[in-house]
Amino acid sequence: FSKESGASACQSCAPGTYAEEGSARCTRCPPGSISSVSGSGSCSQCPQGKYEVANQVCSDCDVGTYAKGGSASCNQCPPGSVSDPNGGSCVQCAPGSVSSTDALYCQECDAGRYEVRNQFCVACPSGSISAPHERNCTRVA
Repeated sequence: FSKESGASACQSCAPGTYAEEGSARCTRCPPGSISSVSGSGSCSQCPQGKYEVANQVCSDCDVGTYAKGGSASCNQCPPGSVSDPNGGSCVQCAPGSVSSTDALYCQECDAGRYEVRNQFCVACPSGSISAPHERNCTRVA
């Protein structure tokens, strides 16, 4: 960029900012975008599963969180789901399974318990049973 009109020398924008050709100033990259080197003429959007840090680097989302492309932060997966391997979305736990409290993994309900909304394993009522990883209990005659 050039601070003065008609200047013969240009200055480089710092990482995290960019300037279009002929611009008189540097502009901060928008949230979810980065420029990692000095003198950038544009910013790059962070890919899904990554979030922008200080407009300079894209960092991986932690397990149990996700980010769409161009995100400035990661979001916690909702109850009953875990993040996919790329961290770009969340995946619902299979029937008869629940997500761990930190959404790191899905866990099957034990025999004698059933799954409620993929969030809780609850003991079968008296006179009922269930096999491992079941959604319902069966009444015993």
